[in-house]
Amino acid sequence: MSTNNTGCITNTQLSLGIALNLPSGNNIALSFDNNYDIMLLNVNSGAVTFYTNTNQIIIPNPAYYILAILNPKNNTATSTGVTFIPNNPPSHQLYGFIITLPSTNKGKSASGVYTIDIKGIDVYFNPNVQNTVHLGYGEETPVLSNTLFSINNLLQQLEAYYPLQYANAINDTANENPICGTLVGSPDTIVFTPTSSGSSAVSQAQPFVYGTTFYPNAPPLPPSPQQSKSNRDLVTLGVVGALTIAGAIVGRKAK
Repeated sequence: MSTNNTGCITNTQLSLGIALNLPSGNNIALSFDNNYDIMLLNVNSGAVTFYTNTNQIIIPNPAYYILAILNPKNNTATSTGVTFIPNNPPSHQLYGFIITLPSTNKGKSASGVYTIDIKGIDVYFNPNVQNTVHLGYGEETPVLSNTLFSINNLLQQLEAYYPLQYANAINDTANENPICGTLVGSPDTIVFTPTSSGSSAVSQAQPFVYGTTFYPNAPPLPPSPQQSKSNRDLVTLGVVGALTIAGAIVGRKAK
């Protein structure tokens, strides 16, 4: 890997990703089935890190994260020894990636959020929010979908897993164009090094995607009241709270 530099992507770059939480521990490695370009957003600090052409990244310290694979494979095969949420994926062509580590299902919250544990990293998944995605757990942890999302839409979709303070910060990142951060690796056709004029130093290539539809921006859900530190369920959806938050988001974005 090269020395860390600044890397950027356009916010229209197609991607597939998941919401993470590392409650404790440091430098937890995640390994993948293929070399990918990966964006890791630290939700707490707003720091963005890009990894290029790698099959392993490090989750450095306790925080909330969004992990986005910027060039997932197409025609990804389903794994054996895996249980899928919400159900087994269809047999037709799927985009996706596989975290080559075993995982367990820690349960489902009242708001419909599943928590999958991978080496102490909590992965949050709600099939009502990510309604084109199939998440697997067991011998491996596959993330499969019949569509991809622009990184802008993916980040806005994953806002739904975090309290309003963090959702606002995620939305700010989603609306940056380009989105820039620390580059670990070398620039390529997806992650580029900005020039002094702010333009791309590498021409951008967009993968072909059939039938792409973008999920609308999901309003972030409020945190559970008086939640203990030991309870890792991040969100509890109440009707009044959800309407209030949704109204605030609409008002904020209409300005």
